[in-house]
Amino acid sequence: MKYLVTGKEMKLLDEGTSQQFFVPSEILMEQAANAFVRELLLFSNQKSRYLVVCGSGNNGGDGIAIARLLRQAGIDASIYLCNPNLSGLPGKQLKAYQAYEYPIVDSLDQFSEFDVVIDAVFGTGLSRKIEGNYSAILNRLNSLNALKVSVDIPSGIAADDGQILGCAFKADYTITFSFEKLGLYLFPGASYAGEVRCVPIGITLESAAERKPRALYLEENDLFEILPKQIPNSHKGTYGKLLIVAGSVGMAGAAYLAAKAAYRTGTGLVKILTPEDNRVVLQTLIPEAIITTYGKSIEQSTVLEALNWANAVLIGPGLGTDQHAKQLLKLVTANVTVPMIMDADALNLISEETDQLLKPHLDIVVTPHIGEMSRLLNAPVSYIQTHFVETAREFADKYNVVCHLKDARSITAVPYGNSYINIAGNSGMATAGSGDVLSGIIASLMARGASYDLAAAAGAKIHADAGDFAAQTVGKTPMMASDIIDGLTKLAYLR
Repeated sequence: MKYLVTGKEMKLLDEGTSQQFFVPSEILMEQAANAFVRELLLFSNQKSRYLVVCGSGNNGGDGIAIARLLRQAGIDASIYLCNPNLSGLPGKQLKAYQAYEYPIVDSLDQFSEFDVVIDAVFGTGLSRKIEGNYSAILNRLNSLNALKVSVDIPSGIAADDGQILGCAFKADYTITFSFEKLGLYLFPGASYAGEVRCVPIGITLESAAERKPRALYLEENDLFEILPKQIPNSHKGTYGKLLIVAGSVGMAGAAYLAAKAAYRTGTGLVKILTPEDNRVVLQTLIPEAIITTYGKSIEQSTVLEALNWANAVLIGPGLGTDQHAKQLLKLVTANVTVPMIMDADALNLISEETDQLLKPHLDIVVTPHIGEMSRLLNAPVSYIQTHFVETAREFADKYNVVCHLKDARSITAVPYGNSYINIAGNSGMATAGSGDVLSGIIASLMARGASYDLAAAAGAKIHADAGDFAAQTVGKTPMMASDIIDGLTKLAYLR
């Protein structure tokens, strides 16, 4: 697992390194500049002309140090000062740079003479909208036909949430220090960061003391540890029994996709509770599943029997919002005693009375997309998009559920705990049924005994990795949800 930090968390880590390990800020800045230059020279042409555009804060100080080190390595580098009146560490760096009599560019018109431009204007502490001269500088840099590299974070991107503060530098690469920043992976900031490379400069988790960052992302190696293991001496019951309450008349597809995804993720037995009209279709599409149906009326005994059978329950895909759906949701939520995931129409229905989620001693995962979360909170989509992490965390805390909020990026917020950001996946996954596949994957892990928080986080990663494999196989534009399921068979950690 790797941590993603906010601007405030990074500042605390910086300060903790100086206080606990007695590393002066001057040394940290020099270590950052050295690490940046080493990484930069791995992908840029040393015969190029480099321009470092420096602001007046510590990010600008890093930039001046970077230009000096490039010069000392025999590379043609110059700086441009957005504000020549520097103090503190940036002022000291400028004094050293000037003592060597290294060049300073004084006009934006000269920017086009350089092959590589390095953005060191604003760092992670930026919180105001960029306007005036700074806006003109960033727009000029973006217009250049040059390799563009940012120091720590592209100027104009909010480190906490990836929002654009007026305008922003559009980097080909971002070289960030010690910890990747949350804003580098949340959209729209992720579109401006280019390829992110993180270099160590001596700031570690120990610098945080008791105040560790709350956001993380899972790596492939983590899944080998999280996923339930296959057991040589086992049978189908060993790998969990999942009940999927899904589908409505003429809407069997969602139930099929969720069930097949669950089987492909390793569930031993899947039972689908669905209208009688869907029986033949589902038995044809997925004969491995157990089909239990209801007709014009729903027998409570049928639902209770299915609930008593299951190790985990998924409710919602393709369920509809009619009276049958409402009755099913009421019966399931009133009687379920095993971990439950609520998706799609279950969330649309429960948005009419969200306090139904307040079920003590029950592990619940909700998987809303932006529109469903808008209905759950009765809040504008635009607000949720600009308060993405905050919204998921507050919902998880308020209702004591794991909230997996979906958009181009997704976040799994654990009540009063960590938040897992999924940074894998691709635009081809924005296709009908993709969410049903995801809910089936998460439910499968829950049925197999994974804790509900890690099941949601790991499920999102598995879903995204399978989607990335599908993109390589069939392409993004032609991708269908069934291609994502096919991708599950190619993942090493599921074999």
